[in-house]
Amino acid sequence: MQFPRLPDWAIYGAVAAVFLAVSLGRRENADAPPVAEADADVAEGALLGPITPFDAAVTVDAGEAPFKPSSGTAFSIAGRGRWVTARHVVEGCRKPALVVGEGRAVAADVRLAPRADVALLITDGGPAALPVAVEAPLRKGQRAFHPGFPQGRPGEVTSRLLGR
Repeated sequence: MQFPRLPDWAIYGAVAAVFLAVSLGRRENADAPPVAEADADVAEGALLGPITPFDAAVTVDAGEAPFKPSSGTAFSIAGRGRWVTARHVVEGCRKPALVVGEGRAVAADVRLAPRADVALLITDGGPAALPVAVEAPLRKGQRAFHPGFPQGRPGEVTSRLLGR
């Protein structure tokens, strides 16, 4: 008994399906990482050493772009009205404000970080602070969450620390 000859399109389709299944099965699902991982230390690498003058640095020249209104997210870091957001969200803004409800906003003073994409917004009061783990040393492979609106839409921006 002889096995019937399969059409070429069936063989190519089966190979493509296997490649698709393997590639989708190996990707990282970073939509919503678990709150607490039992083996978190296993996934993280070695501690980062102190900053030195020999660390690589990158300077980005954004050029002179025309002014456009922008929006972003801000996180409360102190219950007395201190918020953190991305510098590019408020840089050059003449009247920065935090939207607190439908058609309502609170004026904010802005302090820009000199060498980072971070800005501090100061208001009269605010909610409880978002907990930030600043005492723990940084590790390679550690996940971080970033303030801002990714590509102008609500969402979550995360990354993994590769090194300095």
